[in-house]
Amino acid sequence: PASAHQAEEVTGYTPLIAALISKDKVDDRTEMVRLLLAAPDIDVNRTSAVGSTALIQSCNSINVESTKLLLAVPEIDVTQSTQRAPAPR
Repeated sequence: PASAHQAEEVTGYTPLIAALISKDKVDDRTEMVRLLLAAPDIDVNRTSAVGSTALIQSCNSINVESTKLLLAVPEIDVTQSTQRAPAPR
């Protein structure tokens, strides 16, 4: 069976982050987040290739409804920080 995270291998974005950064209307993005959160294997704390989480991206995009949906997930880690690679010297 397909995993909810299968597209990440191609895009570098988790499905939740891809939904949040899409160019769709905010209501459509929120609905995508709602549907993804219903997937049994979705990992709400999974980071993208650049270390961002869905919660961080949702807050950055000022998507209040999606942020509320994410915060309602019992497994959400609100203390998880962005895990960026160190800058080259």
